[in-house]
Amino acid sequence: WMYLFQADGPVSAQESTAGFGSAKFVLILGCDGLGADYLIQANNTPNFDALRSSGSYTFRARNVWPTWSLPNWASILTSGGTEETGVFGNGWYDTTNCHPYGSIYSPKCLLCSTCEVAATGLLTGFSYLPALYNLTETALDNYVHTQCETFP
Repeated sequence: WMYLFQADGPVSAQESTAGFGSAKFVLILGCDGLGADYLIQANNTPNFDALRSSGSYTFRARNVWPTWSLPNWASILTSGGTEETGVFGNGWYDTTNCHPYGSIYSPKCLLCSTCEVAATGLLTGFSYLPALYNLTETALDNYVHTQCETFP
């Protein structure tokens, strides 16, 4: 499930065309692993019902292959499939070249595909990283431009 909200309030389906391009900020609320079938069949979902009545939503969203979290969130954030994002799995870290203890939490150990998605202006899609791993936008940008050789 996903909802889109403007900075000043929810965007209804009727208003979305008229106000297109006017929002300064958009909030995407997604529930990873919650299929539309569960909500359609559920009898008592007052909070989801309230969100649905005041936001934009769809029961027809499609996933990308593989159907894991990271490839699909990368697709949602970039509008590209796995062949375009380069994100083919749930791995955030290069565990082959980074020792599994200590250095794995360094920005140097992030997979380049993860950095590239974030560096295209979608850092907010990975907003929990700074809280857990002390990454700042500057640190991530610096890493992408100095460590990820495939990124232009």
